[in-house]
Amino acid sequence: MTEKQRINYNAMRKALLDIAQSDSTERLRKNSNGDWGLDYEEALEMAYENMQQHAKDCVKGIKHIPRSSAINESLTPHLANITEYEENILRRQNLERVRSSRETELHKAIAICDN
Repeated sequence: MTEKQRINYNAMRKALLDIAQSDSTERLRKNSNGDWGLDYEEALEMAYENMQQHAKDCVKGIKHIPRSSAINESLTPHLANITEYEENILRRQNLERVRSSRETELHKAIAICDN
């Protein structure tokens, strides 16, 4: 994750936490007149508009990252290691095949000599 992505992620997280911790509709209904001097409907409308604006401000300028791009970008540094690892496995498998075929040939030769 780049520094900019970290900053954007933390800003979005903060916005979601702010929205999650905002007044419930029940608290808004009970306290809107005393807290802001507004009736419930007007306070609810303003709270909704504020949450929408908060979310819009938070995602402004953030581009969508396609899943395949994000996966490829995160794996790129490791691809060389994975390829090397896979090559080592293939080498071992080939060595085992060669060893196995040589053992088979040796067993055949021993069987022929024993007869």
